[in-house]
Amino acid sequence: MKQFYSLCMIMLLASVLAIDVMGQKTTLTVTGKVTDLEGDPLSGVSVVVQGTTRGTITNIDGAYSINVPSKQSVLVFSRTKHNADRIVRVLSKAGIGSQAIHGNKSQNARQSALENFKTGKIRVMIATDIAARGIDINELPLVINYDLPDVPETYVHRIGRTGRAGNLGTALTFCSQEERKLVNDIQKLTGKKLSKVEFAI
Repeated sequence: MKQFYSLCMIMLLASVLAIDVMGQKTTLTVTGKVTDLEGDPLSGVSVVVQGTTRGTITNIDGAYSINVPSKQSVLVFSRTKHNADRIVRVLSKAGIGSQAIHGNKSQNARQSALENFKTGKIRVMIATDIAARGIDINELPLVINYDLPDVPETYVHRIGRTGRAGNLGTALTFCSQEERKLVNDIQKLTGKKLSKVEFAI
């Protein structure tokens, strides 16, 4: 069951990051529903594309639809080196260029991947928490938590990678039922209630 969930999450990640390989598509249409943790829809919530004035507001059912530029950089966090490499393989099969940085990569490989990410040669970087320490990327619009860290403070460190220097940022977190306690721990630490979002592309 855990492998099935893991595969579903990677496919969802690939869907979120999907781009037209031929370069003809410049935007992705993201639709979804914003709810609170009890599943009740949240109407009137602003959904804005990072770094732009393009946005929308959820309707009475909490639903939204927005076009997102497909060339934005995305930093994806994985708890394990194995999953980081696996995510890269699946994204590659989906035509999405990405590289992983983690402790099993040489210093040269990590620096090369980071340079490729910063210069836009790749738009998706998969990182473990330890390897990501010290990464400073301006205007990073999106951070995705493929899985939740075991320590709430690490979650805060992860999402702090986006929305720097006065820029807006978005953090998406995939969470299984088994990780629900971790969400509660994060909410307790931050003093903020996390919204549940369902989306489809």
